[in-house]
Amino acid sequence: MVHQRGPTTSLAKRGQIVGLANLPGNVRLSIRQIAAITNVPLSTCADIIQLSTLRRLQTQIQDPCSEENLRPTPTARKGHNQALTEEEKRRVISLALRDAAHCRKPLHELITESGLNICSNTLSNILAADGIHRRRPTQKPFLTVRAKAARLEWALKYRNFNFQKVLFTDESHFEASTLRSSHAKGVLRRAGEEYLPQNLDRRFPRGSAAMFWGGIMFGYDGSQLPCHFFPSPIETSAERRASILRLQQEFQTDTDDFNYFTGLGEPHTVPVHKTRSTKRKGGIDWYIYREQVLRPKIFPFLFQEMTARQEILYFIEDGAPSHTKDYNVAESLDCGFERIILPPCSPDLNPIEEVWRYIKDRVKRRIGWDYRDGMIREIVLDEWRSLPVDFINGLVSSMPRRLEAVITAQGGNEFRG
Repeated sequence: MVHQRGPTTSLAKRGQIVGLANLPGNVRLSIRQIAAITNVPLSTCADIIQLSTLRRLQTQIQDPCSEENLRPTPTARKGHNQALTEEEKRRVISLALRDAAHCRKPLHELITESGLNICSNTLSNILAADGIHRRRPTQKPFLTVRAKAARLEWALKYRNFNFQKVLFTDESHFEASTLRSSHAKGVLRRAGEEYLPQNLDRRFPRGSAAMFWGGIMFGYDGSQLPCHFFPSPIETSAERRASILRLQQEFQTDTDDFNYFTGLGEPHTVPVHKTRSTKRKGGIDWYIYREQVLRPKIFPFLFQEMTARQEILYFIEDGAPSHTKDYNVAESLDCGFERIILPPCSPDLNPIEEVWRYIKDRVKRRIGWDYRDGMIREIVLDEWRSLPVDFINGLVSSMPRRLEAVITAQGGNEFRG
């Protein structure tokens, strides 16, 4: 007879085994006969009978088939017979989920702290039965008390705002090697063939990474929306020198205008000599953002749409220094454009973040092992122009839910898309 190994023997089966072992007189059965009748392994029957006898001495309950004498030992040594009471299971589950420190602890440390004599596999099975598995932690910006207060204030301020009149803007970095490797599969080869041409992944020292800017608005698909790829490098030394001369010319022009209008007795804005940081090491500063995004992209788009719709439109930016520099703030106001600055650490309040995830997922599917340097720009731009209007409308329409999530969490970032 082949016995199937399984979970801990049930109380009913244990009672049958102990009852047969305690039959009086000539009808008492041997352990081998009990194993054959109950279809339980001989060694298991022997262990159950022995345990019942020991339990009678401990509990002082004379009935060998009482539940107290039949219940399996929670800390049994044999792997197939390990068992915990429901109360012990609840206790160890509660310990594992207690706080951020405990949910990150290795299983053996949780076992030590719980005081249970079980192995890591047993604990893993107990947690899995309750739907608990080791998963990648959710990535969220760390929020200070001040940041939570700012987010809550912002959410309350714009709770009833019509976000269909807003151009949501942001930048994202697309790096070809990262996107490719996250979707790539290993090569099939023999040992020692790692340098054959078909087994190589090409690396691109420069030009394969790109900074992309875009804006989304309710009612528009990707082909209608403004976007911009920053060049690589973003600025050359010659362009840097030219920008300094241009800012000097702007200051001279503003000074001439100021002198002219004040000579006529009319108020005029006092000229400011705009400067750029000399410590900047690449990246986008206020001047590059003004010259490549604000003036050629945001302002023309909003002016055209405001003229066609005959209503005030807005654009949202995060608090990056290039966005909030007073030079750009003043120019936006002078041009009559309404801008909204997001509170700090609030990507969940800008639905365009979902667009970046969507495009990166699409790019992963299109970048193969034969990727050529420079293709990343073509692919990203193609995916942007293919954004469906329903997808964008859904993201913009999610703003009320995003704000309510922030308000409910008192400034926290627990929004689920």
